[in-house]
Amino acid sequence: MSQYHPAGGPGEEAAETNGLAIASLFLGIIWLFGIVDGLTEPFSERLLGRRVPGLGLVTTAVGVVLVGALATNVIGKRLLQRGESYLLRVPVFRTIYAPVKQLVVAFSPPINSFS
Repeated sequence: MSQYHPAGGPGEEAAETNGLAIASLFLGIIWLFGIVDGLTEPFSERLLGRRVPGLGLVTTAVGVVLVGALATNVIGKRLLQRGESYLLRVPVFRTIYAPVKQLVVAFSPPINSFS
């Protein structure tokens, strides 16, 4: 006997949650790019004498890769956990980040490192 799902199929909530997580990640990277681009622009003008388009994008991409590489080792995981605990003390960040993280963790498949 099938159950009635008024909002659609049973997997629709998971799809909405994944969409929210992806949108949050995308908006966060755009926000980070804006900040990094604003920080790197004066340095490129001072060093090269002109503005270098895309330098903020490259710097952001390198930073994301470095944080990912750092997070894969034990010391990096501890540093990121400590940094996350500091960021969770900021009220605006906490109200957005904590629920999104809970949703992503709840619907993410478990990672089995011994397979």
